[in-house]
Amino acid sequence: MSFQGKKYIIEIKVNRHNDIGGIIEEGLLQLTDKYLATESTSEGYLVIFDTKQPVGEVCRTQTHPVGDKLVTSFTIAIGEVEKKEGNVKIYEKKGTQNTKGARQSNPFQEKAG
Repeated sequence: MSFQGKKYIIEIKVNRHNDIGGIIEEGLLQLTDKYLATESTSEGYLVIFDTKQPVGEVCRTQTHPVGDKLVTSFTIAIGEVEKKEGNVKIYEKKGTQNTKGARQSNPFQEKAG
């Protein structure tokens, strides 16, 4: 991506397994070896959407020096929120705000017994 004459190289990953460290390592390797090298730039960004962490967790930011390159990673939680009602687990995604500020709910629910 270019903005005001500067290149911003961004790699996006999704963590669907319980291996956030492996996803970060894979993303760093891909970003530094492929994209930063070919674009002749020394800074890049890695964005990871983590399905294993519940929505609402704080975004984790890390800086990774890799050789002469610097990568900033952002891990964003997009997983399900678990609530228990008696003996039943309910998994649901948090709702979103509409333009008038009223909360909208997501109909996604899974009940486990």
